[in-house]
Parts: sequence; structure tokens; C-alpha cells
Amino acid sequence: VTLRSTVAEYGPCIVAAMKKFPANLLLCSLGGQVLAKVCGSCSLAQEKVVEHSGVEVLVDLLAVHTDNVDVLIALMGALSALGYSGNCHGVDSSAGSMRLSRSGAIELVVKHMQQYHDIPPLLTAGMGLLCTLSALNNGARKQICDHHGVEQILKALMDFPRHLRPL
Repeated sequence: VTLRSTVAEYGPCIVAAMKKFPANLLLCSLGGQVLAKVCGSCSLAQEKVVEHSGVEVLVDLLAVHTDNVDVLIALMGALSALGYSGNCHGVDSSAGSMRLSRSGAIELVVKHMQQYHDIPPLLTAGMGLLCTLSALNNGARKQICDHHGVEQILKALMDFPRHLRPL
């Protein structure tokens, strides 16, 4: 048993808890932050979370918690990390990015960026997720354009040039 495999086992447990208790804002926020860290540094954790419907659970929570910016930011960070799941050189789309593009995440992220157009941390998280998806998945690029994601990114960069870091 390695540290990496032990850490990877926590991802699905966190997703299961978030699914069981979707109204718990603290769990959704901290769970999203932990998933972003764990899945951002461990491909095994990414794969296990994606295999256990982690993308779908997080997107469902993204649709539910429309009024809590901290939860939205944490969920977008976790989804961004999961977008890389299954990504290999020579493969057009990763498993995680394909699930994300089919899940409705792009439309929700753009909607949240429009709704919270004056909150730089949320805009940064949204841009990070959209840029991750556009880099990994050709189909996602079209969806981002269709849902006016490019316009939202440009607007955010124009409104907050000093607050938003280039991706």
C-alpha cells in the first residue's frame, strides 16, 4: 500500500458524502477543495473519482448551490482537476473532460460567471475550468463558444485586469 493509493481511496468517499448530504455547505465547500488538491496531484485519484460518478455529482451540486460563491469556487476547482482524468499523449479527449462536456458543466459555469460577474475569485475558477476543457476536448471548445463562454472570459479580463491571473 502506497501513500498515493491511500490518498486515491479518499476521493470516492468524499464524493459519496457530498452526494448523500448535498445541502451541507461546509461539506460541499471543503470536499470540493480537497478533491481539487487530491485529484490535481494524483492521476489515480482522478480516475477513481471519475469512475465513481464524481463528475456528475459535482455538476449536480454546481446546479444546486447557485447562491454560495465559496461552494461554486470549490466545485469548479475540483471539476477542473477531474478534467484531466485519463488524459494521455496522443488521445484527443480525456475521460474526465468528455464527461464534463456531456454533463452540462460548461453551461452552468458560464451562467455562474454571468451571475457573479463582479467576483474575481469565481471568475478565475470559471476561466480555469473552461480553459482546461478547451485544451483537452475539441467538443468542449464548440460548447464554450455556443454558450458565450469566450465572451464571458473576455469580459472578466477586461473588467478585472489586475485581479485575474493569466491562465
